[in-house]
Amino acid sequence: EYDPALIASGQALSDRHGLPATHHLQDVMADVAIQPEHTPVALHACGDLHVRLLQLASAVGCKQLALAPCCYNRITADSYQ
Repeated sequence: EYDPALIASGQALSDRHGLPATHHLQDVMADVAIQPEHTPVALHACGDLHVRLLQLASAVGCKQLALAPCCYNRITADSYQ
């Protein structure tokens, strides 16, 4: 997420429920610092956002991720792959 208010809200919910999650400011379309031990989570990941996250997580060898892709019509490619 790249909206600080949503990051803070998400972190507060995780903390309230005792979940071992850390919410980070991240624009996946920019250079990112995803590490193999991270578990990226993306909900409502529109168009190229989810495509890019899949590419990044795969490239560094993340063992797991949670992704809810959407808005396939918002990709820059001619067709979805």
